[in-house]
Amino acid sequence: MSNDYRKTWTFLSLFVCTLTANALGQSQKVYWGQSVDDKISRRNITSGLVEPVLGFPTANGLVDIAVDPVGSKIVWAQSFESRIQRSDFDGTNAQTIVAFPSAAGITAIDVDALAQKVYWAHTFNDEIKRANMSGTGVEVVLAFPDVIDVVDIALDVAGGKIYWAESLGDRIRRANLDGTMIEDLIAFPDASGITAIAYDPIGAHIYWAQTFGDRIRRLVPGTSVVETVLETPVTSGVVDLAIAPVDGKLLWAQADDTVFSADLLGGNIQQIVHWPDIDGGVAVATAQPIPTGGQIPTVSQWGVVTMFLSLSILGTIILPNRRASRTDHIQATGVPTGL
Repeated sequence: MSNDYRKTWTFLSLFVCTLTANALGQSQKVYWGQSVDDKISRRNITSGLVEPVLGFPTANGLVDIAVDPVGSKIVWAQSFESRIQRSDFDGTNAQTIVAFPSAAGITAIDVDALAQKVYWAHTFNDEIKRANMSGTGVEVVLAFPDVIDVVDIALDVAGGKIYWAESLGDRIRRANLDGTMIEDLIAFPDASGITAIAYDPIGAHIYWAQTFGDRIRRLVPGTSVVETVLETPVTSGVVDLAIAPVDGKLLWAQADDTVFSADLLGGNIQQIVHWPDIDGGVAVATAQPIPTGGQIPTVSQWGVVTMFLSLSILGTIILPNRRASRTDHIQATGVPTGL
């Protein structure tokens, strides 16, 4: 084994470790958007540090936000100029993805990070559309009468499904990502006054918030069984939901200028953001990577970092020993060995 090969091994191990640490650092951050001052902020859950990300006029008329963990981007929708934009996690390098008329009357967005596509719903013609993150390839996925007055959307990337909530009819429907195979899942009164939805990629549950009873509920996969996860007085005026799949957490923003988190079954409730850090909240999102399907190992996040560090150290210890053994073998037998 050459010194160059050993150096390459070590470099790659440290590089992957650095990328992992960076991703885990981002996964500990919660983003939210607010109508007052038209800005997006974030909070590090571990340190508690609150940081501004974007403000007026870049986020003027903020409607919804989403996170692209693969492209390391935050994506947001605006009623101002009916557009969707994205930037780096820290708010730099902002660029427009799509604008009027493609996003006229936009109400909600979500991101397919693996395919690098953004989906959005808009009231103009009652449509759900998608485009590449570059803004190319705009296409209609669903249209009236299959979608009417959509208030929120959520993607199941691994399952190839899009979910949407409609205020007219108080229902949740789903279809394939290309708009085929439409199904009705939840209807009145189970989704009465629905305001937001979120999909749990690990448990395969669809969650929704509703003004009726001020509660958050979910559908048991493969059944028609509806479970109430949280309700008043714990929840009040929920305006948006998000799932942190790695941590197994449900996040929600409320009209009373608060953001809370809880376990996916409703336990361990914590207030993580409050006024004045949030004022007129309209959306919440997490930067955690979205699993591609199935259960994920119950390994701590720092355990992943430790694993890559261990690989790096082992690479620098074992490979020189293998090189020395190979040299001894050649000297003794005159026959070279493999790597």
